[in-house]
Amino acid sequence: AFNEARNMVDGLDMPRNVYEEVCRLYEKCVDKELVRGRSMEKVVAALIYIVGREHGCPRSLQELSNVSGIGKTEVSRCYRFVGRELGKDIVPADPSDFVPRFCSKLDLPGFVRGRAYELVKKVDDGLLCDGSPTGVAAACVYLASILEDDKVTQSSICSVVDVSEVTLRKKYKKLSNDLGLEKQIKH
Repeated sequence: AFNEARNMVDGLDMPRNVYEEVCRLYEKCVDKELVRGRSMEKVVAALIYIVGREHGCPRSLQELSNVSGIGKTEVSRCYRFVGRELGKDIVPADPSDFVPRFCSKLDLPGFVRGRAYELVKKVDDGLLCDGSPTGVAAACVYLASILEDDKVTQSSICSVVDVSEVTLRKKYKKLSNDLGLEKQIKH
């Protein structure tokens, strides 16, 4: 289990303290017999999801699914069970937690990252409260790149974020409409 945890944590480019906490919690799961009837990989993936959130470096269910080979639904089911049994209150991820990683992977300059943070803050104020945090973060990064005239293609964002172009366009249009930025966008 510890080797599997190390492989997944490394594959997700997460810090060592996440790995150490996952191992500690896995031992707790074994003691509480939470692993019985579940694959070790599912429990490890669920713990990485939980610990990533707690440590401010969340990963999406899709990213966990990609690195573990386990379906998103199965990881989701397992993290809710394990979280409940361990007394972990799992709050939804904040889109701003994803902005630095997405901007870094897209090699975007700091001013685009700053603008994306501003947009996410406005989202947090209730302007765009529906949808996945990764989709919202992707839309904020895309809109920020347009507003700062440092355009990045939708397809490159989608490949980094692992959302569909349809999802990105929907979130982007809703975000720009909700924030009243349609006139500022240069097409």
